[in-house]
Parts: sequence; C-alpha cells; structure tokens
Amino acid sequence: MKKLLTSDLIKYNANPRGTDTGDCTARTISLTFNIDYRKAKQLLNKSAQAHNQEFRREGEWDFNSHKNVVKVIRELGGGEMKDISSEKISVSDFADENPSGTYIIWCSKNGGKNFYQSHLVCLIDGKVFDSWDSRNHIVNGYWTIEGGITSNEISSDLDETISDFITSRSADEWSKYLGDVFDGIIDKNRKLRKLTNTYGTDISFSIKYTRITYKSYNFKMPIEVKLEIPAYKVSQAYKTSINITFKPTMKADEIAWYFDDQLYPKLYMFVHRIVDQAEDILESQSYLGDKRPSYTLRLDPLSARSFKRLPYWAQSLATYFRVDPPQYDYSDKVTLHMYRPSFDKEYNDPTASDEVVFYAYSVDNLRQGLDVYKRTGDYRRAYSEAQY
Repeated sequence: MKKLLTSDLIKYNANPRGTDTGDCTARTISLTFNIDYRKAKQLLNKSAQAHNQEFRREGEWDFNSHKNVVKVIRELGGGEMKDISSEKISVSDFADENPSGTYIIWCSKNGGKNFYQSHLVCLIDGKVFDSWDSRNHIVNGYWTIEGGITSNEISSDLDETISDFITSRSADEWSKYLGDVFDGIIDKNRKLRKLTNTYGTDISFSIKYTRITYKSYNFKMPIEVKLEIPAYKVSQAYKTSINITFKPTMKADEIAWYFDDQLYPKLYMFVHRIVDQAEDILESQSYLGDKRPSYTLRLDPLSARSFKRLPYWAQSLATYFRVDPPQYDYSDKVTLHMYRPSFDKEYNDPTASDEVVFYAYSVDNLRQGLDVYKRTGDYRRAYSEAQY
C-alpha cells in the first residue's frame, strides 16, 4: 500500500534529450544551482577525470559516483551533506517538514546507501522537482543550498504557458514554420551550392515532422529529411529529433525567442551532416563510373561494426567484406573485395580486373591502405600498405 503523498511534485527534466536515466546528478545540480545542464555534466566529468589523473586510478571515480557528486556540490557552494538515514523519512515527508529553502536530497527506494542504486532530487520551498515521481523514496541525506535557486525565480504557470505556445500553431502551421526555417538553412548552405556545381547534378531536400510532444518542460519534434539526387537514383531519408528544454526560471515573454534560438542551430547541424553525406555519395558515385551495384552486402555483426569504419566511398564500392574473430591469430584477418574505382591508374585498362581485393591484419591497416589508394591510384602500393 502506497503512502499518501502530500507534497507537490513539479515534473522537470533538464536533460536536453528528454531522457531521465543515469543522470539525476547532472539534472539536479543543473536546476539547484541554476546552471545549464551541459555545464553541470561537464563539471561532474572534469572532476572525476581530475581525480583519476591525480591519483593514477583510472575509472575509480566516474561522474555519477557518490564521492564525485559530494565534491562537485561542495565546490559549487553546497557545503556538507547531513546524514539522516536513521530517520527513515520519505522525500514527501521531508518536503512537508521543510516548506522553505533549497535542498538537494540523496534518497533511495528502500533507504539503501548504494549510490548507484540511489537518486538525487531537488527540493525548492517544499516542492519536489524531478522528471518522475520519487516522493516515496527514503531520504539518506541532504544538502542545504544557500544562495541556490528559489521559488521566486520560478513562474508557477510557465509550464502551462509553454504548452499554450506549442498548441497555438496547428499541424499545418507547424509544417510551414519548420519548412520555412529549413528552406532558409538550405538556401544559405554554400557547400551544397559548390557540390551542385562541381558534380553538375541536382540535389534536393525535403522535411517533415511526425508529431510534437511536450512533457516536463521538454519539447520534442521527430523529423525526417529526405535527400534526393535524381541523376544517380539516390533517395535517402535521415531521421532525428529536435529536442528543446525550457528552463523553469524563464519568463513568459522569453519562450518564443528561446524556441527559435534553440531550433535553428539544432536543425542547421543536422542539415550540415546530411550535406556531408551528400558529398560522400557524390564522390562515391563518381568513382563507380558505369558500375552500379544493386545488392546489399550481407555482414555478420563483427564485420558490420568494422565496415562502418571504412571510408564511405570504399563502402559504396564494396562487393564483399569480412572480419574474422579475434581468436584467429593470423595476418589476413580483414578481407575487402571492391569495384575498381575510377581513380585507379588501371581503371581504363581492358586487361585489368573489374575488382580489386585487399587483405589486412586489422581495419586500421586497411584504412591506411585505402587512404594511399585514393591518394595515388596505385593498387599495388595500397595493397602493400594495407599489409603492414
């Protein structure tokens, strides 16, 4: 039987991806000290790395370890933790007993002190701020944060205001808005114009979103961008999610500009990666000449992971690839068969084979050989490089 919860829960997730697993330390520190989530994560990571380097104990502390969290909270001005584990008090009861002030609470489901099975949560003037309901957890200890965030800095109806902002646009209006921002980014992409001129082919993009969700101050819009290169019969879809985390300390009139300020660079970086992909595709197609593979390589899991490490142009030309398991200790562990690329010195030689084959001891050796191959066009030299 669950205990009656009398304290207030404000659902808030500082993680810009909207996930809430394994990072309660960064989420809580971010809100409590009113700093950016990435800054909080950076402080935790740097602290752990500095400790491991100082004491030459690789991995002794990670960003989530209890000792590291204690250290970072102290450095931010949080002071020392007070242990009250013997009282067996719930987070909800602790909140009721402390209606004013800012606290970081270290708690766990059954009161255990294993930090990796514990949880960190922020309490501000009697209200529990968390991405999920942890009010039934038992308090092990807490920090009293002097000079931390207060309820006066948090708008009580901001969550509702953000929700109203999101629903103020219809589905068609969101599509038009997203399309306008996207088209502006495409039009300004100099690299895309250069690729079109260099390869003399049309490259088109289109964008659509599937749905919008808003929860715990997190906006999420999954999108799909389609890249088409008609001359090479290329049509590929790329998916991502635009996630925007609003801050509880924001003012209502900051919501719109903050949204635009966050959306543009996220979308810009995604488009930038797709344009890079388009460049790889065009480069690969130029190396294929008249050869157009119409099959999909069948790769085992080990080979598939290694295959992704090859240059994109080599992946496009590959007809066979295999990486043998580590227990087979011989020189030729990696095998690659590929169409002879157009930059090969013997590409136009009618006596030369249409395929070339590489054997290498490791994927790194193979990559070195492929780099030499692309730079020199000399298959024999590249083959020798891949062997050592």
